[in-house]
Amino acid sequence: MVVTQNKNPGAAVLIALIAGFFGFQGIGHMYTGKTSKVIGLWLIGWLMGIYIVLFTFGEVLPMTIILESISYHIGFDKHMMG
Repeated sequence: MVVTQNKNPGAAVLIALIAGFFGFQGIGHMYTGKTSKVIGLWLIGWLMGIYIVLFTFGEVLPMTIILESISYHIGFDKHMMG
């Protein structure tokens, strides 16, 4: 016989909000016993985080360096200073 324990939905929401603020998605599901869903959410969250970091530093930073180099070589700063 399997004994199930009723979980408080309000506590699950509170745990999810507090843990989600710190980047831990799915902790509310862990509280209710859905560990496979938690693992899936963590994997998706980590993959999205890695993608965002790679996109930010992989695309924006080189473009900024290129634009700064071009503006330096054409003397944009000298024209703006007078």
